[in-house]
Amino acid sequence: MEKNKKVVLIGSGNLATHLAELLLKKGHEIIQFAGRNAGTTSALGLKYFTSHTTDLKQINKGADVYIICVSDSEIANVAKQLKLPKKLVLHTSGTGALSLLKTVSDRTGVLYPLQTFSKGSKVKWAKTPLLVEGNTASTSQEVEDFAATLVKKVVKMSSGQRLKFHVAAVLACNFTNHLYALSKDFLSKERVNHFELLLPLINQTVKKIKKADPAEVQTGPAIRGDRATIASHMKLLQKYPNTKKIYSVLSDSITASKNGKL
Repeated sequence: MEKNKKVVLIGSGNLATHLAELLLKKGHEIIQFAGRNAGTTSALGLKYFTSHTTDLKQINKGADVYIICVSDSEIANVAKQLKLPKKLVLHTSGTGALSLLKTVSDRTGVLYPLQTFSKGSKVKWAKTPLLVEGNTASTSQEVEDFAATLVKKVVKMSSGQRLKFHVAAVLACNFTNHLYALSKDFLSKERVNHFELLLPLINQTVKKIKKADPAEVQTGPAIRGDRATIASHMKLLQKYPNTKKIYSVLSDSITASKNGKL
């Protein structure tokens, strides 16, 4: 049984906020928050009655695990400021290579939650996979054991494999959400502002892909080859050139997939 750990969280954004709740719920102890935003860092420290700092030189050296929860572009900058020999140091990026931490410690790893995090939106950690990696076999096992105290689904994955999953995640999550935003914006501007009427359709689509290959349950005018409907939609989108372009590109992609040309 993995013993409870003393943890320092580096970062004070959405991921750090959600991860803090999970760590404490699972019995770990957060002994410090460190972040460049004084307001959010102090707020987390006060909320959980623990120390906080905006100066990485003041990092508490008494933790078992240091988890870097900053944007991908900031990991290298944070790593330059940290020297934590013999400590387990993890970053949480889907795209950042494990090697970004090589100067920080001789025990480094990745703890990447394959999930989307937003302020005020609860995360179902029990259903969230953690993709993990370690710089040595023993460290990899250590990271895996730690991750297993947090969630049920833990998968070992190299930096290259994790990057591919991040691409898939952007396609499946970020791009899809942008399409929701475009749809809502279109309805609003066309004065039929009832986006909520689409929610049962969206939910049914998600329900279907849990049981079948997404390609097999594709519906709509493009997969049917219904050019008349596509033309009428394109005409309606004349006033929205960006949305029209996306509609056209995705329709062409669906048609190509039907013809086995993806």
